[in-house]
Amino acid sequence: MLRITFGLGVAEAFLIIVSSTPVSAESPSALLPDEYLPELRTLLTQAVNQSPPTLRASLEVARARAQELVDSSAMWPTLSADIRWAAVESSIAGTSTQKNRNAGLFYTLSLYQPVFHWGALKAQSDIGKIETDIAEKRFEDTYRTLALTIRSQYLDLIQRKKGWNYSKFTLQQTEARFQALQQRRDAGAISAAELNEPRLKLAEARIAADRMEESFVQGCRTLAALCGVQTISADQVPDEFPKPEITEEQLQALYRLADSFDPGRTPQGAIYEMTMKQNRLSYRIARSRTLPKVGLSASASQQNSTTAFGGGITQSDVTQQMVGVAANWTIFDGFAARGQKLALLQQRRQLNNTISEYDRAQREKIDALRKQIGFAVRSLEISETRLNISNNSVAVVAAEVKSGHSSPDGLETVQSTARTTELTTLTYRTDFFAKVAEYLSTLGVDPALSAFEQRK
Repeated sequence: MLRITFGLGVAEAFLIIVSSTPVSAESPSALLPDEYLPELRTLLTQAVNQSPPTLRASLEVARARAQELVDSSAMWPTLSADIRWAAVESSIAGTSTQKNRNAGLFYTLSLYQPVFHWGALKAQSDIGKIETDIAEKRFEDTYRTLALTIRSQYLDLIQRKKGWNYSKFTLQQTEARFQALQQRRDAGAISAAELNEPRLKLAEARIAADRMEESFVQGCRTLAALCGVQTISADQVPDEFPKPEITEEQLQALYRLADSFDPGRTPQGAIYEMTMKQNRLSYRIARSRTLPKVGLSASASQQNSTTAFGGGITQSDVTQQMVGVAANWTIFDGFAARGQKLALLQQRRQLNNTISEYDRAQREKIDALRKQIGFAVRSLEISETRLNISNNSVAVVAAEVKSGHSSPDGLETVQSTARTTELTTLTYRTDFFAKVAEYLSTLGVDPALSAFEQRK
């Protein structure tokens, strides 16, 4: 049994519903549809690893991790080998007696280790790591928006199923009335012509029921494809949507979350901050373009040499080993370094503007959503009251019909009104839950993201 208490505050109205199931008054997440619909929670969890959007995002993360190896490779030593068998003959112009002939196995092994590049190599490695983190955040943002879409479509499925059930009920009533009219016609009470309009209404009721069924089935197919599951059956969609349990404490706790909003806690805000770090690292790399760079090198080589002169022949096997310090200095690069630094500084300014604009837009959106939640609560209050009145009217008229003080047609009228009111109330409930979900998602504290964190 539910006890409903209504209260109107200065800024907004709130609806308090107390049930036998205790709900934490300080838990804003209890205002999400996930808390009422376990099937929805299951779909949200499955979508992390099975949904097409998240699968594409996970592939992008894998690509970024592979690129991270490339970006870090310059810090490691490089080893190369050149091995070949060849025959080379050379002579000196103007002489006919001295010739050199090299034939046999030739090889060269070279090893190089960068030592000092002014931090450019470490910066490039860090850029690759940050790019992987950015891909992870994009994955998270993809799932964040996906969770909102899944919630919205699932709640819409409940409404479609409710509409389908109502259309089937209406069809049954229409069929019953038509059969009663047929019996009256068979008894000669009415003419056959009087069945024409009821027959058309029956056909329309069948079309309406078929249309609602197809709408529900299509909605199940669409949501299944979005979640990456094979099918979603009618049993996985509840017939009823429970009344949301809303307390003033929950609403106030929900609103207070905005006071500690940090753009960097959202996936997109974190991406902007990491992109700024990449910019600073790229600037360090550009600044080192015209500075000398030092490394260690070592090599070993072998070649065979045969020299013919004055009727004599000399054969030798030449082996060389070399260890040294190598320095490379690009003294002038045609102002390429200068241009790159200027471009990075401009990008930094753009990023600062983008971050400021993102912060402003998100705070405005959060403020607007807070107001929309208040409006949704007030609208839901009115709709729930109207639904209670309609249900009470149905009970009263049903009792009157049973006692013979009212006609069945009057009962059908109030029942039809009650069904329409219930569908409207479902719409308001859906609107409330959608606003709360978007609000928490915008703040970056959507509980659904815990499923994303658990996948790591």
